This record gives sequence, C-alpha cells and structure tokens, in this order.
Amino acid sequence: MRTRIEELDSLRGLAALSVVVFHYVYRYNSIYVHKFPVSEYFSLCSLGVILFFIISGFVIYLTLSKVDKSLDFVVSRFSRLYPVYWSALLLTYVFVSLFGLSDRQVNIGTALVNLSMLQEYLGYHHVDGVYWTLSVELAFYLWIFLLFQAKQFKNIEFWLIGLMFLSFVVSMFEPYYSWLRIVQKLFILKYIGFFAAGICYYHIMADSKTFRAYIVLMCSLLLTFYLMPYRDAFVITGFYGVFVLLVESKLKFLKLRPLVYLGTISYSLYLIHQNIGYIIIRSAYNSGLSPVLAISCAFLFSLSVASLLTFSIEKPALKAIRSLYKRHKSRKLDQ
Repeated sequence: MRTRIEELDSLRGLAALSVVVFHYVYRYNSIYVHKFPVSEYFSLCSLGVILFFIISGFVIYLTLSKVDKSLDFVVSRFSRLYPVYWSALLLTYVFVSLFGLSDRQVNIGTALVNLSMLQEYLGYHHVDGVYWTLSVELAFYLWIFLLFQAKQFKNIEFWLIGLMFLSFVVSMFEPYYSWLRIVQKLFILKYIGFFAAGICYYHIMADSKTFRAYIVLMCSLLLTFYLMPYRDAFVITGFYGVFVLLVESKLKFLKLRPLVYLGTISYSLYLIHQNIGYIIIRSAYNSGLSPVLAISCAFLFSLSVASLLTFSIEKPALKAIRSLYKRHKSRKLDQ
C-alpha cells in the first residue's frame, strides 16, 4: 500500500475550502447578513466537515499501521493536533477580544479550558465555533485507542456495526429521553458512520477483510439516509463514490500542486478562518468594499495565516516532538 497519498491531501484541501465557503457565504449571511442574496445551496458546503470525518477514519488506520505501541499513537496525534491548535486558539482569542464579534467573545477562563480541546464535553463555549469537530475527533481517537489497547482491531467491523445500531436506536428514543443525548455525544453516534466508512476504505485499499468492510459501508450509508436530510445524504453518497475512486487509484487527476498545498495547510486553515474571517468581512463592508472583495480579503488573510502557522509552528513542532520521543525510546531500549 502507498505510504503517501497525495490525492488524500487534495481531498483535505477541498474539504477545507468547502467549509470556508460555507462560513464566509452562507453562515455569515445567516448571522450578520451579506449585501447580496445567498442561495440555500451554499448550506451544502458545510458537508465538507463530513468529508473530513471520512478522511480521519481512513488516516487513523493508516497511522496505526505504522506504530509499534499505543504511546506511539498518542504522541503522533498530540504532535499533529495540539501545538498549532494552541497557536490558532490564542490568535483567534486575541482578534475577537480586540475587534469584537457579537456573541462570540469568551472570557479568559473559557479560553484556558479550550486548551484541553475537551470544552464540548465540559460544558464550555468554544473560542471558535469550528472547534466542535475537534472534540468529536478526540472522542473518536479515544475509542480507537481503547480498541487498540484491548487488541480488538481484528473485530473492528463488529464494533462499528454495533455502534451504528446504537446510533439508530438512540436517534429513535432521544426525543423522549433527554439522558440519551449524553450517550449520543459520548459515543459520537451522529458521526460514527462516517469514521467507520473511512476505516473501511482503508481496509479495502489494504486488501484485507474487504467483505466485512463492504457490509459496514452499506450500514453506514443506510444510517446516513436515516439520520440526515435526503439532499445531504445524496451529497455524502458522492463522497463515498469519491473514496471508491481513491482506493482504485483513479483520483490521480487531483494531484495538482494548489490542491495538495491547500491540503497541507488545511488543518491550520480550518482552525483560523471562521471568527477572524467574520471580523475581516465586517470591516471590509464598513470600509465600503464589495462582497467579492470583502470575502476575498478574508480568504487571502486566512490562507496567509494558515500557511504561516503550518510552516512555522505545525510542522516544526510535530518534527521536534516526534524526534524527542524517538530519542527517548532509543535511550530506553539501550538501557
């Protein structure tokens, strides 16, 4: 199996671009109102988040195929997620505190809790609204970590089907029993089908347990149509089709430098774009700029900051933490 899949980077870039468009066009209009009519179809751009979840399911298994023990996995995810997240969080907090943004300012205590990335589960507001997905990702990593520790990867499909069945049951009874919301959030039941799909596509690409993988994929797709509006479910079905092309190595046309680059900075772009972008769009409108220029200014600024964060913080921190960990492992082996 290929160790570096540039098409996956391109898909990350497209997912990030989709979410940025959703926030700068549709979401901004619903909160602050644009100076032009916004089509409801722009709401579909929010589904870029679902594409991220599918990619995460795929990548998590790719990552675990390279680790020797559970601590390797913890260090890998920590070095990937936290250093640049802390930087983006600080920058967003400072921007919103200085320039103001209605209903989006938080106190310093809430900002400190956000450093954990667990604010969704601790009942605190997010410094930036997009951070809710990070709590979902972290919960997914926790359950994968526990299955890895319990040596249950050989039975992963059974666990995934069980969780999807639980998602179906909880969605039926949640309106009548409020405590089921805790179960739903704890086991990320609204999104488990998408992570499951990513895992299955990895299995298919790796040529292992493909029959089980197809069964899980079918269950995931059925759950999607049950939980989501049909319009959204059909778009997500398209994502599944894209991953079929990926595992068949038929997405090579996506290996374009701009898309691969966008994928490289996608995490930082995702973290930094929303609240700061809203401030820039609002300021641009106040200065008399047209909607196209206002949104372009926000996008270019976010792109520039994301590039800076990626290459000055994300990648150096990732390299430093992993190198330090490898040296620590080597010393322990030599003892």
